[in-house]
Amino acid sequence: MKRNTLLLCAIAALMTSSCDDKTVACADLLVDVTNTASDWDASDADCAAYRDAMQAYIDSDCGYADQLDEYEAMIDTLPCP
Repeated sequence: MKRNTLLLCAIAALMTSSCDDKTVACADLLVDVTNTASDWDASDADCAAYRDAMQAYIDSDCGYADQLDEYEAMIDTLPCP
């Protein structure tokens, strides 16, 4: 999980520049994703929080379409109820 989180952070850091006038909002969403990932202790609530943070990032259209598709696929593999 940490490896995926670090990869996500690295990719998202590169994508933040694509947000143009939404840079601050995108960065805030990325912080939420990072925080929920680091706070995840295998509980269902933590899984749901991470899933929701990832979905908010995807829905905000901060990244490139092909990367967002990869994030959607990753969300689909989460063990959340």
